[in-house]
Amino acid sequence: MFQVTGLLRFWDSLNFKKDNEFMRITVLFLDEKIVIHGYIPVERANHYMPYLKVGSIVKVDSFEVAKCSSMYQITDHPFLIRFIPSQQPLLMKSSRVLLRSISSHY
Repeated sequence: MFQVTGLLRFWDSLNFKKDNEFMRITVLFLDEKIVIHGYIPVERANHYMPYLKVGSIVKVDSFEVAKCSSMYQITDHPFLIRFIPSQQPLLMKSSRVLLRSISSHY
């Protein structure tokens, strides 16, 4: 199973109680009109980081869906996407494709 979606934004998540230890890359995906929270665990961050580009279209094929804890919920969506180990990089397309595909839904 895979999902094609827009990469809206991403940032490093740090543990401030442990001397700013890097925990994960937090991502926001835009799928049609829904913003979905996701994250890339620290173990996979170096694998995916070179492929992350805000505004691009990504094909995500190695993930699992989990209920988002209200403590960490950053969108209205009740679920989040958690990246799992894969040998495949994110398939990226240019940001111009994202703009055309979003406008074609209206």
